[in-house]
Amino acid sequence: GSTPLILASMAGREDVVAFLMDIEGVNVNMRTGDRGTALFVAVANRHAGVVKTILSKRGVNVNRRSQRLGEDSPLTLASQTGQRDIVQLLLETEGIDINLQNGRGETALYLAMREGHQDIVRMLLQ
Repeated sequence: GSTPLILASMAGREDVVAFLMDIEGVNVNMRTGDRGTALFVAVANRHAGVVKTILSKRGVNVNRRSQRLGEDSPLTLASQTGQRDIVQLLLETEGIDINLQNGRGETALYLAMREGHQDIVRMLLQ
């Protein structure tokens, strides 16, 4: 099953995500099934606005990897799939680990290079 927060993230509903994150006791870092956290799901569905909304709240674990899907982190997934805006948001977040490896031992830099996303490679090297 999924949580309402993860479903709202998947659907790209910034308003619902913001509302749910303001409810006391909501665990923004909870993972369900193979979907990962609300942040991971927002990255996987290319919802930059939802990513920004989630990152604006306290207590978000920006480095939490998915349980499946290669055990990617939000940054490794965004770098691999060429999501420049989301990579920028993640890089601006306190506590981001740009050297974090996914379950296959790959870093965001390696994945961006492998996929030919030169703009993201430059961002990661700055």
